Amino acid sequence: MRSRTLIIAGFVLLCLFPRPATAQTGSIYGTIRDAETGEPMVGASVLVEQQSTGSATDIDGKYQIRTLKPGRVSLRISYVGYADQRVTGIEVKSGEKVRIDANLISEAVSTEEVVISADRVVATESALLAARRLSPTIGDGFSSEQVSITPASSTADALKRVTGVAIVDNKFVYVRGVTDRYNSTMLDGVTVTS
Repeated sequence: MRSRTLIIAGFVLLCLFPRPATAQTGSIYGTIRDAETGEPMVGASVLVEQQSTGSATDIDGKYQIRTLKPGRVSLRISYVGYADQRVTGIEVKSGEKVRIDANLISEAVSTEEVVISADRVVATESALLAARRLSPTIGDGFSSEQVSITPASSTADALKRVTGVAIVDNKFVYVRGVTDRYNSTMLDGVTVTS
């Protein structure tokens, strides 16, 4: 008799408690696409404004927001570089799924002109090697960096350190045995006359 009373009491208690909360909720699902191309938007944000809950779209542009309280809600859909879209008047009913698809329109972003300027450093060894590599003619040279580490007191002393160059009478430059008549001298890209 006692076990029968316990069973009846347990049944009465179960009837008094409300149903689980999941049975009293609804959900919203759908797909977010680019309005121009129709491509799915990966990582678009979908927010239910009244309930402060939301979701992000997956690789197929699909989203699902579960356990929403029944009632009217609004969705705010956003993605970087696209205009936000707001969908209002969505009726969420208990135990039902509501499909809301959206197409986002690209938003042109304009910025001010950005100008970056820099001076090219030409006095280093690496700058000289780059100039030699890009030059259409065969040539050699030395940088001010090289001159500063050598004990050269004049241009002639510095030229003596270039391979294949000889200084005759301390004023004539012979390159690989060829007289100055067939050689030219340039300083910073300008031909030196004498």
